[in-house]
Amino acid sequence: MDNQQYWEQAEAIRAIREKQIFFVMGAPKSGTTWLQRLLDAHPEILCSGEGHFADTFAARLSKLFEEYNNQQGIVRRQVYDDKPYYKPASNQTFNFLMISFISMMLGQRDIGPEIKCIGDKTPRSALYPEFFYRSFPNCKLIHIIRDGRDVVVSQLHHAYRAGYLKAIDPATPDHLDFVERYINMWASNVEKARDFGKMHPDAYVEVRYEDLHGQPNDEIKRVYRRLGCDADDRMVADCVERASFEKLSGGRKKGDEDKKAFLRRGMVGDGLKDLKEEALGIIDQRAKKLLGSLNYHSA
Repeated sequence: MDNQQYWEQAEAIRAIREKQIFFVMGAPKSGTTWLQRLLDAHPEILCSGEGHFADTFAARLSKLFEEYNNQQGIVRRQVYDDKPYYKPASNQTFNFLMISFISMMLGQRDIGPEIKCIGDKTPRSALYPEFFYRSFPNCKLIHIIRDGRDVVVSQLHHAYRAGYLKAIDPATPDHLDFVERYINMWASNVEKARDFGKMHPDAYVEVRYEDLHGQPNDEIKRVYRRLGCDADDRMVADCVERASFEKLSGGRKKGDEDKKAFLRRGMVGDGLKDLKEEALGIIDQRAKKLLGSLNYHSA
């Protein structure tokens, strides 16, 4: 990279940070991809996915910083009698690199003058809300929540698609192991993100999958407004149509199941309908109180 390219990249990062940055998050299979498509359909919004900035890149960079500082400590003691030329790589340096990297990744798409908001959808970002808020203090964290029992069913079928055929077979011990794993994952994501939301309500936008399913126009309009974007009724209706289950699934109607598709059914209520008593008992042990607090009650 020559000097001209360097300064052009620095200017691009600055321009990105002047936009409204946001991050879509939620437990896997909670509707994050659908929400991403609804946001990306808006002419003033770009929403890409999945950057895995916190759970992958930052985690590995943090480990690299630790190893580098350890190595520099050896050099300091063995070569320079504790009077080194370089200070340890600092948290400030780490944050600068992360902000630059995320901004560069968010800026890869064509950003026209009409674009006001740029975001990423990575479900497990829900486990790291403080990281994003610290890196981008003016960002919005959009957290989608779905009934944990429905999430478990969707996760089981996702595992089935990946080759774990016993995941959806309630007669096998593997099935119950998967249920326990997925309800723990759901609860951890929801608790972490909602705890952040209580501390930073101005930065936090909560969306219910069930509301998005039942009143998609009203619900996504509320999100558009929180991002500071146009929420004209005709434009909202067009976005909802372009991101409908029928369009995203290649023509299937809601409820038409394809076990091998990422978008399997697009329905609400699979958990209580499909899960057996033993599986529901495992879910209650971990998350009954949380489900109740979110008004996800038993039938």
